[in-house]
Amino acid sequence: MGRDTFPVIEFLQSLLDQGFAVVKLAPADPATPDELAEVLEEFDQRQRSSLAYDAPALDLPTATWAAGILYQLIHLLAARDVDVAGMEASLAEPCPAPRSASVDYSVDLLFQHLPEVARFAARMAPDDPLVSRIKTLGAAWPLSSVGMMLESCNGVKPIVTHPCLLALYTDRILRTADLARLEEPAVRQAAEDTVGAYPDLCPKVAQHLHLPLMDVPL
Repeated sequence: MGRDTFPVIEFLQSLLDQGFAVVKLAPADPATPDELAEVLEEFDQRQRSSLAYDAPALDLPTATWAAGILYQLIHLLAARDVDVAGMEASLAEPCPAPRSASVDYSVDLLFQHLPEVARFAARMAPDDPLVSRIKTLGAAWPLSSVGMMLESCNGVKPIVTHPCLLALYTDRILRTADLARLEEPAVRQAAEDTVGAYPDLCPKVAQHLHLPLMDVPL
């Protein structure tokens, strides 16, 4: 991906407007950095408006990187003739910044779709190397991979030290009952505080946390 153009603007616009991604196997029309910034800022505004607490600042280069990687993943799902070397080459670009609350948030604007991509890839071909590669990305970005039931994840310090990200992370854990994520003390405490007096709303999590379920008369 060059600095002056970015070939995924239609992909991002379909994800933003329709909730699902559209990719072309033919070469995509490029977009300028300004056009890309505009659509990524719209992702940020929509996400930010639905969050508890103030979200971290948008890191535009990081969001741009995440958009490119997500585009490549979905393109690889459609283009089944790409070999392992080609797959790795298309996903080789590293994140341009070290992890921080701002970076994790900016990546998540796009990578929050990783669990859905992982499920789709596994249904298509469970033994495909792409499935393993998606899991590797999920492990590297724990905020975005809740529900993927991974064996391990990279550290969650950028998440648990920011109130907005911790609330978002906890909410996703409760919705998906991804119980392994509760081993982190700060996350466990946040889950206990969130479930609180209503453990029956998340019985699997409540049972894991040893919170008593209420007897509700029929």
